[in-house]
Amino acid sequence: MHRGRDVKGNRALTGIQYVTDEKGGQVAVQFDLTKYGAVLENFWDGLISELRRKEKGIPFHKIKADLLKRGRLREYVPCGGKAFRA
Repeated sequence: MHRGRDVKGNRALTGIQYVTDEKGGQVAVQFDLTKYGAVLENFWDGLISELRRKEKGIPFHKIKADLLKRGRLREYVPCGGKAFRA
C-alpha cells in the first residue's frame, strides 16, 4: 500500500491509501471514513440519483395507501384545527 497524492502530485494526502497487487498495480483505494465519510456519502448519493434518473416514480397516493394497508402509517383526520386518529 502507498499513500495517495493530490491532483498535482506534489504532496501526500492523509487518510487515503492505495492497495496494490503483487506487481504493484493499483487495485483498490482505502479512505479514512472519519475524514472523508461525508464527502463519500455525498458522492454516493449523487451517483445513485443519477443512476435512477430515468426510473418511473411512484405516485404519493399509492405509497400512502400501501403504508396504510400494511399498518406502517396511521391516518390522521383534521378536526377543528387538531388532529386525531380515525
